[in-house]
Amino acid sequence: MFTRLLSRSVALLTAACFLGLGTPCSAIVHDGRSYAIEAAIPELDRKENPFTLRHTWWHGELDPGKSRVIRHQLFKGNEYWFWAGCSEPSARIGIHIYDAEGKRVEAESWKRDHVAGARIVPSRTAAYLIRVTLHHSEDPPAEWAVVYGFR
Repeated sequence: MFTRLLSRSVALLTAACFLGLGTPCSAIVHDGRSYAIEAAIPELDRKENPFTLRHTWWHGELDPGKSRVIRHQLFKGNEYWFWAGCSEPSARIGIHIYDAEGKRVEAESWKRDHVAGARIVPSRTAAYLIRVTLHHSEDPPAEWAVVYGFR
């Protein structure tokens, strides 16, 4: 009896998901996050010593010329990549890393259209500031997202 009841409950839940009646199967696709993860693929797919993508990510909307600052704890001895993506393919976005006092940290960085990346090997464990700037957007405000990986 219990098995039949459990089986019926699973069948009803599955049907509700397929019909869009339940929230357990709903998902949101964030284009900015998707582009940021796509930009991360070369570092995540390295044959030797690849980076591990964290589940933590940040997002929001920006107007051209505006920035958003993310405060995040980084640990000495680790290496980090931060990747930013913008949902608008014609946008131009940048990302840079600063120490807790607001001084720009020596870090490798690049930007290419609607994606950008910055790599840091912290000299000390501390809270760092990751600054995302939208340089251009044809349809403001533009959605952005930042993902990160470490090794």
